[in-house]
Amino acid sequence: QVVMPGPALNEACQASIEGARSANAAGLGARARVQQAVDADADIKKIAPELKVVKVEEVDGKVVMVFDNVVPDAFGEKFYTFLCGAPFVRREFARPDTRHIKHCVLEHPIQEVQGSPWPLFQLVEVLLRCVWPAVDLEMYRAYTNAVLTSDVGFVHCDAEHDSHVTALFYPNPGWQPELAGETCFFDSEGEICLSVLPRCGRLVLFNATIPHVGRAPSRLVWGYRYTTALKFAPRGSDFLRTVRQPPVLPDPQGLRLPP
Repeated sequence: QVVMPGPALNEACQASIEGARSANAAGLGARARVQQAVDADADIKKIAPELKVVKVEEVDGKVVMVFDNVVPDAFGEKFYTFLCGAPFVRREFARPDTRHIKHCVLEHPIQEVQGSPWPLFQLVEVLLRCVWPAVDLEMYRAYTNAVLTSDVGFVHCDAEHDSHVTALFYPNPGWQPELAGETCFFDSEGEICLSVLPRCGRLVLFNATIPHVGRAPSRLVWGYRYTTALKFAPRGSDFLRTVRQPPVLPDPQGLRLPP
């Protein structure tokens, strides 16, 4: 087990929650407070001028933030088209004890993602600096899950350390409530405390130690529900010195992220 230096992000999350509580007392809710910070950030306005804060929720002292309109429609359509033709492989699993039950995944090489001009990857890093300014985070894995109606999701955590953050992006167009496929977050009692519909162009940022699950789509969906995950840890941490990104299969069709 890798030991991380200090729970800096957890402290930052707690400070954000305490600030939100004070703002609530002053008549300004947590969602509005984060929206103010986002609106004041010139880099965010340049990449996503219509970005909207949908939810800011606390789960056992940790934070889940939901944003809409995070990328231009043209990017969303291009990214979804790219995923529909990409070489997914059925090898991803939720937990070690469920490794025999796999779903499809497509790895995005970190070097490609970090050098990509695509607005999604630029926005997430800028957004993290805005909402968690006390922590310097570095991306260590990027991939997209593809889930069918016949697949099964298992509750899991993305990390063992409170200083890690996960970003989830939903690219499927025209998603409606009856199509299901929600991302559900659980508290320490195992109860669902927040459910996020995978609307097109939506982004979720959350502390990676919050238990969650991506539900399969309903039988009305003929195809995959895609979820792109970006995972972050504190820059310079022991974890980043030891982590290895899963191998990326050869791609003779040239289906990497287009320029």
